[in-house]
Amino acid sequence: RFKHATILEDSLLEVDGIHIYGSPWCPELTGFAFYKDAEGLKEAWEAIPSDIDILVTHTPPFGILDLPSSKTINLGCPILRNELKRIQPKFHVFGHIHSSHGRTTQDKTCFINAAIVAGRDLEVKNSPVLIQYDNEI
Repeated sequence: RFKHATILEDSLLEVDGIHIYGSPWCPELTGFAFYKDAEGLKEAWEAIPSDIDILVTHTPPFGILDLPSSKTINLGCPILRNELKRIQPKFHVFGHIHSSHGRTTQDKTCFINAAIVAGRDLEVKNSPVLIQYDNEI
């Protein structure tokens, strides 16, 4: 157990009235921790409540900050992208595709790829992303 952190594995945390849901699953990483096949991903993403403020996942949704350094194909999860139509969090924070660090807003959601490491050596190359969220707005 951590003293100053909470691990969110398909679970919800409420902090000062802000609802944060976290899920660690990834497609396309057979044999790695937190890999799920399409059926498992569909089940996990469908279990995410729709009344959350912040969604934290390891993998990005398809087509949003999910391009590898080769910029050839999107690597995000299309099943997650589809579920986001229902969930509509104010923020969706993820990483996994290190070369697509940054943020963008679509519809009512601010998407943040918060990956701080990049390159083959996984060196820290990006600054941490800070967000300020006022749940009164």
